[in-house]
Amino acid sequence: MEFEDSFELDADRDTVMRKFSDVPAVARCIPGLEMTGQDEEGQYLGTMTIAFGPKKLRFSGKVRCDFEPLAYRGTIIGGGINPARSAAVKAHTLFEIEALAPRVADGPPRSRVQISSKAELSGVIAQFANTGGVALGREIMRQFSARLAQDLAASAAMASASPGAAASSALPASSASSASSASAATAGARQPAEALSAWRLLGMVLRAWWRQLLGKR
Repeated sequence: MEFEDSFELDADRDTVMRKFSDVPAVARCIPGLEMTGQDEEGQYLGTMTIAFGPKKLRFSGKVRCDFEPLAYRGTIIGGGINPARSAAVKAHTLFEIEALAPRVADGPPRSRVQISSKAELSGVIAQFANTGGVALGREIMRQFSARLAQDLAASAAMASASPGAAASSALPASSASSASSASAATAGARQPAEALSAWRLLGMVLRAWWRQLLGKR
């Protein structure tokens, strides 16, 4: 399954790149994902829970992140398995951040994040992915971008209210990445992530499609 999408954020691309380099913070913006730490090779460990009605699939896996701060891009490679259900997923994702002009003169800076992902799903989830995977991927991306925008806005408000926080937010992406490594081990202590409801997402996609269809008549 191949998937491409993009979204815009009201932040300059240096700020967005630092946020993407903070892997645990970004993970908290993804529905159903929970970070559990890092292994000795620096790969991030986590779980993804997907609910199909009352049934839940919990995938355990790891992700390797390679960031290029000066090029404002990165690569995320990983996968997870659910041995009980003989299900597995592998994904290779590229992201690139582009600077945009302000909406109005002297307005706040803006950025566009372009996402390109290839995923391989096997086992009990393969058929579901083939029938609605791309549509669900777009809905997950919409939720992720909305949460990320809220996170960036909260960080900006904190930075403006606290000089110390502002100094911290000015760290280069490499330092932010190091900080994310230190915080990854404690990320699992947070409340468990809410399971990603596949049926609820599919319902949202179908309702949006129906409204769009009615609007064309």
